[in-house]
Amino acid sequence: MRSSGWISKVLDEVVDIFGGGTPKTSASEYWGGDIPWLSVKDFNDDTRVVYHTEKSITSLGLMNSAARVLDEGDVVISARGTVGEVTQLGRPMAFNQSCYGLRGKRGQLDNTYLYYLLRHKVRDFNQRSHGSVFSTITRDTFRGIHVLLPEVDEQTAIAATLSCLDDKIELNNRMNKTLEEMAQALFKSWFVDFDPVKAKMEGREPAGMDAETAALFPDEFEDSELGMIPKGWRVGPLEQLGKVVGGSTPSKAIAGYYCDDGGIPWITPKDLSTHQGKFVSRGSINITELGFRNSSTAVLPRGSVLFSSRAPIGYMAVALNDVTTNQGFKSIIPGEGIGTEFVYNTLNQSRELIDARAVGSTFKEISGSAMKSIPVMLPGSRALSAFGDRVGALTEMQINLEDENANLVTLRDTLLPKLMSGEIRVPEAEDILEEVL
Repeated sequence: MRSSGWISKVLDEVVDIFGGGTPKTSASEYWGGDIPWLSVKDFNDDTRVVYHTEKSITSLGLMNSAARVLDEGDVVISARGTVGEVTQLGRPMAFNQSCYGLRGKRGQLDNTYLYYLLRHKVRDFNQRSHGSVFSTITRDTFRGIHVLLPEVDEQTAIAATLSCLDDKIELNNRMNKTLEEMAQALFKSWFVDFDPVKAKMEGREPAGMDAETAALFPDEFEDSELGMIPKGWRVGPLEQLGKVVGGSTPSKAIAGYYCDDGGIPWITPKDLSTHQGKFVSRGSINITELGFRNSSTAVLPRGSVLFSSRAPIGYMAVALNDVTTNQGFKSIIPGEGIGTEFVYNTLNQSRELIDARAVGSTFKEISGSAMKSIPVMLPGSRALSAFGDRVGALTEMQINLEDENANLVTLRDTLLPKLMSGEIRVPEAEDILEEVL
């Protein structure tokens, strides 16, 4: 039951609201400075705190625009296009006019609690948005958002409880990033830079490699379509790594082709646009058996590598279970003895070449035939097997961490409305967290 200390407020009564701005883009002296400049693309990935931005501005750009710098800990909400994305600043930043900066009024609203409060109220913001082309919220929108607030001490405790979950999620994400960097570094060393071959040519033992593994690599190079490659290895078309499968979209005009539960997960590029993990098990909607039978949609088994082939090119994920995709993908089902990780890293290494072979006036797309013909490295089978063995343990750790994060996100999103409404109190939530953290 909610404490009698909770009070009802209109949101704009307890926050200071700041507008953003964009320096003139044609003025080079306004850009590339040491002031981070935040846009929605910098914080649309469900991470609470943002530390880095794609672009930055100079002090001159700040002075000659409506942009202003917010403090560390202030909150930013997207206000146009995708309404309701929320982040908290990990350092002072400026931001563009498609966002509002918010700061809880001292003694009334804790900033971290404000972050979670906005996430709790995102539906209210979307319901109050307007615009024929882009959804938009204005300063007036904040006058229509009613909130229930406990005392500031309890706000801080609630925010700390929810932050524990977000901090653990972020830690797992950093660990997974490190594991992925390790796998990519090994791939690059063996199959791009050919470090073991170079070492043997120079009469050295390849670093970090036992004699049995070193024996899998030749000690000389030969010329190829991709330049000098280890002797005995070869270059071939991408389709020799596995089956290249295009996606499909069953008719949305026919009832019964799509469902929220059951069926086969149907992945779109949009599903991967904000997807933080490497692995995917579901999209925003599923295809029913009926929809599957009445379309050219193909099932992609666990271990398939999804690769978006249009608007934009290059989103990637690995299927954790049977999935299917829309027509914006050219996915690869790895061939026998090739391995998911080798296919994944080869596609990652080939992004620029794939993009260069895409065509289109409105948006670029690579065709199935062009995708299949992309030249790739085809190492010896024993070297491929050794690579799979090395990265297999890393992959399992990544899967486990992503699975743990999925559970933590579910728990956080379950506790959020209950804590924000006073349905449960902090001690109850802490008891729940002790069982999972």
